[in-house]
Amino acid sequence: MGPQIVVNGLNGATGAYLVPPLTPHDLSEAAQAAGTDADHLGELRWWHRHVAEASYGPRYGVDPTDLAQAGWGVIFAAGADPAVHDALRPLLDHRRAQAAAVVERRYQEYTGPEAYRPGESKADFLARHGAGPGPAEPDRVPYYLLLVGGPDTIPYELFCSIGSRVPRIPT
Repeated sequence: MGPQIVVNGLNGATGAYLVPPLTPHDLSEAAQAAGTDADHLGELRWWHRHVAEASYGPRYGVDPTDLAQAGWGVIFAAGADPAVHDALRPLLDHRRAQAAAVVERRYQEYTGPEAYRPGESKADFLARHGAGPGPAEPDRVPYYLLLVGGPDTIPYELFCSIGSRVPRIPT
């Protein structure tokens, strides 16, 4: 067998890859069969027209290594088990102390009616929370976002479009 491509991501319950290793040919066929998302394509075209230098950083003037400037949030899937929220409480409290040190709004918990809704696109989620495409504006939606939910409740595509814009979170 020829070279295989291994996609990032593990199934937390089994430890297996979320997507089994694929040959370049199989990956090409899957990508071509998936089609094009018009909203995502529009955002990419916007970036191409408006950004001279590729950057996934927050808006100009925000230091991405300082959570008090960049912000931090957690997005739960709609109907998430409250026990998961409770289990994350130490992390959430720690990040609140860091991100809300200067401006309270720079720490957000998207849960209950603010949570990710089934079938919602990245553009829909951001618009519902007062943000849009382009560099992150931490006073609207934080730069760093933790997605809490399995691929059946928060699709992998949303993770790729929201989660992949952020580099390593400062400790």
